[in-house]
Amino acid sequence: QRQAHENIEAIKNEANEKLETLQNQANEKIEKIQNQANEMIEEIQKQNNETLKAQEAHYHSEIQKIQDRAHSEQVNIKSCLDVENQELKEDNEWQLEEVKRQSHQKLEQC
Repeated sequence: QRQAHENIEAIKNEANEKLETLQNQANEKIEKIQNQANEMIEEIQKQNNETLKAQEAHYHSEIQKIQDRAHSEQVNIKSCLDVENQELKEDNEWQLEEVKRQSHQKLEQC
């Protein structure tokens, strides 16, 4: 009976050692998989950041182009308005001179 008890104890010890070995192997595999997953996540985050930076640079460039075009249009419009204003000023001056001339003529006639 003592021999049987020793045999049972030996089997239990061996089973515990195998269980501990299997648990250690499982933990190592889990850790390895977690590390791989973390590396993949880091790589994806890095790619996402690079993509976002590229998109930001592209949008900034597009915004700059639009702003440049808008400024160019403003300059063109101002130039056109300046020409129109000058023409109106000259026309007004001519009309004023004409009114003065006509007034002088009427005064002379009186």
